[in-house]
Amino acid sequence: MKRCLILLGMPGAGKDTQAASIARSFSALIIKTGDIARSLAEHDPEIAQTLAQGGLVNDELINTHVAEKVAQVPDNGMVVFDGFPRRLQQAQWLDTLLADNAQHIVVLYLDIAQQTALQRLLARKRADDREDVIRRRLEVFEQMTVPVLDYYRSTNRLVEINGEPSPEVIATEIHAKVSTWT
Repeated sequence: MKRCLILLGMPGAGKDTQAASIARSFSALIIKTGDIARSLAEHDPEIAQTLAQGGLVNDELINTHVAEKVAQVPDNGMVVFDGFPRRLQQAQWLDTLLADNAQHIVVLYLDIAQQTALQRLLARKRADDREDVIRRRLEVFEQMTVPVLDYYRSTNRLVEINGEPSPEVIATEIHAKVSTWT
């Protein structure tokens, strides 16, 4: 049975940093839907435009790629979902996908203030980290992903972690929690 860890948080919460740390420590496969979307955008101008405006790639396309990656995880392995699911329908779809294959499904929410997210993302200086796009991405998070948090909270799978301290402090807390699940 697979062990599944879902890392959620608004853009700039540190999901990538923490996913990499978990992957190193627990030999986990990381599924980053942001990387999947950027890869798809390289070959599809419509997807590129959607991302440039701070939008999300359609569920069916992302879900297909996620399912392919989950199939690559060995039965006793661990998978870390970095920023997925982003919508309630994706969360429900993922539950169905993992129903017969997952021993543990734990959801960690890295909670940060919007101002912290804005500052962190502007500091990255990536092409899609312009202030107008960041603000749109934060709006999309509020509209689409907050219901996902409520869904996981209602199923008692959501663990909230303060995402404001240093990455090292957050990693220590996450590793302590993950160690008890493995």
